[in-house]
Amino acid sequence: NSKSNNGIWIMNAKNGSDNEKLFSVDQHYLRQPVFSRDSKTVFFIVSTEYPRYQLCSVGVDGSDFKKIITVEGPILGYSLSPNGESIVFSRKYDDKYQLFKMDITGMKIEQLSFNNGASSFPHWR
Repeated sequence: NSKSNNGIWIMNAKNGSDNEKLFSVDQHYLRQPVFSRDSKTVFFIVSTEYPRYQLCSVGVDGSDFKKIITVEGPILGYSLSPNGESIVFSRKYDDKYQLFKMDITGMKIEQLSFNNGASSFPHWR
């Protein structure tokens, strides 16, 4: 079935060999995997039961899975801060996509945008 290959895969970037499934969550789609700055952790979005979405992380060896935050409504995109201590992300809030910032643990969350348009796909400079 189409979900049997769902997951985060790692391969040799030089020639595409050595494909290895790092991590998967049964019956859920994993999107937008990003390595941490030190390449020890992979962050990703999990589309769970609608309308819940999660931002999660897992070690590059497949251990230490963490659910950082669960929100109602889609997470469009996210970006790790250069120092690795914060994450900025875009999520649907009050029927509009807004930007939020949180610490790497998901405990301190701050809304950054309050607009009527769509704030999406944030990126640190």
